Amino acid sequence: MCVFVIILTSVTFTIAGFSQVAIRHSASRVVVEGKAVAEKPRWKDFALLGGYYSGLEMLVRGNRPEYHPVGIAEAGGSLEIVKEAKSMVFDPYPNFESKEYKSTWRGAYKECSYGVDPSGRRRGRPEVRTFEGVPQGMGFTYF
Repeated sequence: MCVFVIILTSVTFTIAGFSQVAIRHSASRVVVEGKAVAEKPRWKDFALLGGYYSGLEMLVRGNRPEYHPVGIAEAGGSLEIVKEAKSMVFDPYPNFESKEYKSTWRGAYKECSYGVDPSGRRRGRPEVRTFEGVPQGMGFTYF
């Protein structure tokens, strides 16, 4: 009986070992084939856009994008180059103390605290600044 158990155990381990080798071989073949397909992504065939990240010297009004969305004709507007790029404050928030705001919305507005400055005062909402215009050749914009 002991000999039978030893033979049965050794046969089981042998079959399990060969199964592991067969599974590893088929899995590695799938990985190698997958790498061959994924070596060159499809997006690498597209031309690079030159209008992105052009900088402040390329700001224009009346943009003509390099690529136009499908189904939308090219905008024929004239380009006006922004001579001197000056930043301006962008404030999308309403006046929370106005009668119009208070009549539309209920509750009191309480501004968030953005920490404490070195002098010990609470800091308010940071100022966001923007430039007029977009870089020439920037992607399609609706304005």
